[in-house]
Amino acid sequence: MAGEIQRAAELAGEDPRQFGAHSARAGMMTAASEAGVDLAAVMNQSGHASTSVALGYIRPAEQARNPAARAVVDSLGA
Repeated sequence: MAGEIQRAAELAGEDPRQFGAHSARAGMMTAASEAGVDLAAVMNQSGHASTSVALGYIRPAEQARNPAARAVVDSLGA
């Protein structure tokens, strides 16, 4: 997974060393939240057991300010 994230970051003109699986998880959870997916379903996919920890991964401003996150979402057809 980290390799795909790093390739997407590079395609977006970002330093791929700054991105990895953690970025992917946060991006997935942020995108799912913005799309209105129920938190329980997001947590089921991410493997989080703690609501408070899961909520820390949801970053509403992430896609707007991070072209690599947007590239990942776009590559998934979202």
